[in-house]
This record gives sequence, structure tokens and C-alpha cells, in this order.
Amino acid sequence: MANSYFPGSIILAIESDNKEDKLKWLMFWVIYGAFAIFECAARILLFVFPAFPVYHKFKSLFMLWCMAPVDWNGSHAIYMNIVRPFFYKHKPMVDDLEERITEVLDNVRMEVHPTPEPEIKSPSRLKTSKMAISKIFKRAKHK
Repeated sequence: MANSYFPGSIILAIESDNKEDKLKWLMFWVIYGAFAIFECAARILLFVFPAFPVYHKFKSLFMLWCMAPVDWNGSHAIYMNIVRPFFYKHKPMVDDLEERITEVLDNVRMEVHPTPEPEIKSPSRLKTSKMAISKIFKRAKHK
């Protein structure tokens, strides 16, 4: 199962206790996500680029290399040499950005779904409530 890359192996890797299988697939999906972001950003250049028909062949070969059942596959090589060092170099900035985004989302959530303020009883209403309760107890004693 460790070197298997058919779609069912993803589910088997998730369900197994083998951390190596999970790590291989996590690396692949990180690279795939980064590639998808790059592809979105470069879409205009891809349409203008004269070798556009060849692009899909290179993309397919690249994805096959990233999924190759060998230790030096593309996902491992790119993750360990590019993504991981880049992430740790910019980790403080990423943490700060995450904190800011969380704060903004919390503020938006409070504006959309504000927590209700507790109802404050006015003194006269409170007095009326106490009187009503005491009358109920007095009636119960007399019966």
C-alpha cells in the first residue's frame, strides 16, 4: 500500500495508522494546491503563451512525477526543497496574518450575529415581580 497511488489508496492511507502514507499524500496535496494557485495566477500568460497546447502535456507529466511511487517523486522533492523552507522563512508573517484574519472574522461574526444583551429589569418592574412572588407564597401558606 505504501507505493500505491490509485484513488483508493488515498482512502486507505487516511484510514491506516501508517504515518508515511499520510505524509506522502499530504505533501502531494500541498504541491497540487500550490500548483493550482500558480496556474490561476498565470492563466493569462498561459493563453498568450504560444506553446499552450503543450502545456497540458507538461502539466500531466508533472502531476505524474508528483505522484510517482518512488522516494524522489516530485511532491517530496518540491515540498522539502521549496515549500517547507519558504513556509518556515515566512512563518511569523503567516501567524500574524492568521491572527488578523481571525480577528476580522470574529468582528464580522459579531456584526452579523451579535450576542444578545441580557435584559436589565427596571427597579419598578423588579419590585412588582417581588411583590407578585410574595403574594403567591402568602396565598400558598393560607391554604
